[in-house]
Amino acid sequence: MLYAPIILATLNRCEHLKRCIKSLQQNDWAQYTELYVSVDYPAKESHWKGYREVRKYLEDGIEGFQKVNLFYQPSNLGAYHNWQFLFRKVFECYDRCIVTEDDNEFSPCFIEFMDKGLELFKDDPDIFCLCAHTPNKAWHTEGENILKLSSVQYYYGGAFWREKWTCALQESSKKFFDSIGCSPYYIWKLYYHSRNMLWWYVHRYLCDPHEVMVDKDGSPTAIDINYNIYCIIKNKYIITPLESLSRNYGRDGSGDNCGADPTYNPADIVMDCASHFEYRLPQPFKVRKENRRIQAGIDGSLRFKDNIKVLQNWILRELLGDKGYHEFLHKQKEYRDKRKSKKV
Repeated sequence: MLYAPIILATLNRCEHLKRCIKSLQQNDWAQYTELYVSVDYPAKESHWKGYREVRKYLEDGIEGFQKVNLFYQPSNLGAYHNWQFLFRKVFECYDRCIVTEDDNEFSPCFIEFMDKGLELFKDDPDIFCLCAHTPNKAWHTEGENILKLSSVQYYYGGAFWREKWTCALQESSKKFFDSIGCSPYYIWKLYYHSRNMLWWYVHRYLCDPHEVMVDKDGSPTAIDINYNIYCIIKNKYIITPLESLSRNYGRDGSGDNCGADPTYNPADIVMDCASHFEYRLPQPFKVRKENRRIQAGIDGSLRFKDNIKVLQNWILRELLGDKGYHEFLHKQKEYRDKRKSKKV
């Protein structure tokens, strides 16, 4: 058995980090696993207190792993580039890795699920990666305890192969992502597989580029949303457990991308607490239509009128062109502002 290293990027959320590492330590397979932690440098004054707490916690010593590798960045990289640092560092020595953010909590069989899955599906070209989290839905199965999905929440804990990750990084170019918007078939595929990914693509990549999805030159970044879009278009899939092996605590406003959500309670996520994980695969192992329908609206299913609005924006951009579309948005905003000022 090959044991994949775990990579973890952090900065100043010490309590989240402690919970995450404690849950990993409770995995029997942690003793065979290397842990790589990269601590980013504070970007603002409010980061310093938590940053010092994180450093003290780590430097006091982390037990339970085969080896712990700590990296302290000399300047602020930002969350995205801190992750890229860890991927490059680990892939110098390993052909696979397990990934987690510092605000996750894991089942005692999380590492075993990842290591066995990484070995089981390494030669399957249709499988892009593994993910530990599965939303609490009425999934359809016939005895299997895993699912084959086309979009997931990687930040809840995932695992990648170096070769497949590198290939996706090369193929997910700006040219490729731009081409999606020129194809009615690709737009339909996004709609068919995930209303949410269609929304992200049209609104936050194509029409109004969002800093999470694109870097400074407009190229797609290596984040979960873009990987989901890549998987849908390229007919790739992600393996997840039928019952979630992780829960996330990051919707408390402490992270970069998720604001505070008072309606979100991590305890609502039902997590498998078993000590071991054995894969049960049907033959053949395929995507079930019932599960595809569930997934089409998996994370924030859009209402019918929202779907129409997304498609309307895409059609407008196709008709007006990029420049014309943004001029239209600007005039639309001016009109709304005038109406508001008149009402006041």
